[in-house]
Amino acid sequence: MARRGVYLLPSIITTMSLGGGFFALLNTMAHEFTVAAMLIFLSAVLDGLDGRVARITHTESRFGAEYDSLSDAMVFGCVPAFFVLEWHAATVEGLVSTKLIYAASFFYLSTTCLRLARFNVRTRTSRRFFLGLPSPAAAVFVASLLLVFEDGAYHNHFSAWGSVAALFICGGCMVGNLGYYSFKKIDVSRRVRLAAFAAGIALLAFALKDAALALLTLSLAYVLSAPTLYVWRWFRKQQTSP
Repeated sequence: MARRGVYLLPSIITTMSLGGGFFALLNTMAHEFTVAAMLIFLSAVLDGLDGRVARITHTESRFGAEYDSLSDAMVFGCVPAFFVLEWHAATVEGLVSTKLIYAASFFYLSTTCLRLARFNVRTRTSRRFFLGLPSPAAAVFVASLLLVFEDGAYHNHFSAWGSVAALFICGGCMVGNLGYYSFKKIDVSRRVRLAAFAAGIALLAFALKDAALALLTLSLAYVLSAPTLYVWRWFRKQQTSP
């Protein structure tokens, strides 16, 4: 049987994403939550790059897809779940039942793996939309939420219950059947309206002022985009139906 190698460049990027998750886990154990959150963000960026690089360089492979999924299960499933567990223990201990936190974390981890398994076995996939919330987006939302909650003013019941709710909501969205825009068909060379460009500059200024809040706002908007679009379409259908 002929030996088969692996495509180097996308595999290196996937490994870097996995490394970001590993060091995020180490920083979570050390209660360095801000550093851990930033490493999760970095891993999400790298996860978006490996597939794009593989497509551009024509180095897509079944091995790369499986390696990417295994990496995602750890980085965007296990790490955020453990992140919430440790954050509760160190910051808002006693405000929410420990059993409920365990249940929410395990639910999030399980739904992440279920979402990745469903993605792997689907033979026909859309390039415009993902079926269910992508696991990197879910992890970024959870991490950015806790990053905002790291402010001492939020160490209360609101942050404690909010973080638990985020796990259940993201888990449900990941295994749901709603379509999330994939951004795979964005053409950076295409002209855009001046108003859209100005809006991007305003968003960048907002991010420079408060990066954690900007990330939370963007990730929350993405998490809610598919349910909002579904409700809007349902409402329009009800209005037009006789």
